[in-house]
Amino acid sequence: MTQFEEIFSTTHGSMHQCSHTYRYQLHFKGLVYTFKVNDFQQLKRALDRVDVAAMLHNPDNSCDLEIITPPQSDRCYVLTLCDIIHLKELLAGTKVMLSLNSILKEKLYTAFA
Repeated sequence: MTQFEEIFSTTHGSMHQCSHTYRYQLHFKGLVYTFKVNDFQQLKRALDRVDVAAMLHNPDNSCDLEIITPPQSDRCYVLTLCDIIHLKELLAGTKVMLSLNSILKEKLYTAFA
């Protein structure tokens, strides 16, 4: 059985990781999306390309939504401006926690090697 452990969470979603299969699970807006490391990086880059400031300053209603399709998925997220901000926060926090985990493992490995 695949065991996912929480990496990072906010009030709007969470990210989990399975150390055995090297997969991630994103829980956001009632959906669960499972993907590989490269897909996480592609999803983060796609969200980073969304210009939140331009969306805020554009009075046109069509600029209130953004459609993001996660890599290797047949689903898509239709995200409001708030959703984009919340998902960016979730992915940024996940990236920080993954980086921190890598640093700790490296330091512990060199300390006890």
